[in-house]
Amino acid sequence: MRRFTPLLVLLIALAIPAIASAARQPTQAERKSITRVLSGAKVPRTCFPLHIKVSTRNSHYASAEYRSVNACGMVMGNGVSILKRGADQRWRIVETGSDLACNGSGRVPAGVMKDLIGARCSP
Repeated sequence: MRRFTPLLVLLIALAIPAIASAARQPTQAERKSITRVLSGAKVPRTCFPLHIKVSTRNSHYASAEYRSVNACGMVMGNGVSILKRGADQRWRIVETGSDLACNGSGRVPAGVMKDLIGARCSP
């Protein structure tokens, strides 16, 4: 049993981040559509590529973070955009900011906010 203890600890340590972050990577079509929406929002080219996650609690919601470069930060800030896919399958920006509330401020379910931005949301 002692031989398996370090292996068990390692497996548990690897599993905890996966449980804490339940969002998934976007499909190629989702990435293209979300990037197109944000490109139309007058985001400078220096802010791309985006770091995009889709909620596993509700796949109609996604988050997009801009690149962390000075040229982008001066124009767009250091925040994240929360998008929602409507019945027409089009993504729309519903929240943007660097200090988003965990309760989603009424437009995004709290569980989805925690799924997408996790510990960075403010209580």
